Amino acid sequence: MPDPYAPPRSEDIFAPQPVHAPTYGAFVAAGILFVLDTVVINQGALALVGSAITLLLVLAGHAKPLFFSKLLVVLAVTPAVWSTNALQNKLARHRATEVIAAVEAYRQDRGSYPARLDDLVPRYMPSVPRAKYTMMGEFHYDNFERPVLWWVDLPPFGRPFYSFPDKRWGYLD
Repeated sequence: MPDPYAPPRSEDIFAPQPVHAPTYGAFVAAGILFVLDTVVINQGALALVGSAITLLLVLAGHAKPLFFSKLLVVLAVTPAVWSTNALQNKLARHRATEVIAAVEAYRQDRGSYPARLDDLVPRYMPSVPRAKYTMMGEFHYDNFERPVLWWVDLPPFGRPFYSFPDKRWGYLD
């Protein structure tokens, strides 16, 4: 039986190699990575680390043909995760403008800002929307000294906010 760790012989390098398709397990792993990184963590960091490990294995020559095809499936997750996160953040910004309009309408009618976002329901909004479809996807509204609407853009940092008295956007962290 040939040694699997022995360097390839020169006549084997140029021999035709069989084409291997990724297996079901590779797609399941990629799906789990996608869900974890877009819904739970919402950063893209997990996919980036997975892709870096994949590239290192390939460049180091440790990827056999079947293993290589599985790694490519995992590698393809990174752009999908980043695209999904970008769409989630655009969705949050769009929904924030709707919440801001409802808060301003409340203020016009009542002369003050609402104490909490639930005060907008049902007259100004049918319900308070989620900022994003992630574990940390809620809008936060603080009305202590200066009312501010914010959400988590890139956990654990990255919080876009809207200051109602200043009528301006900002970014915290």
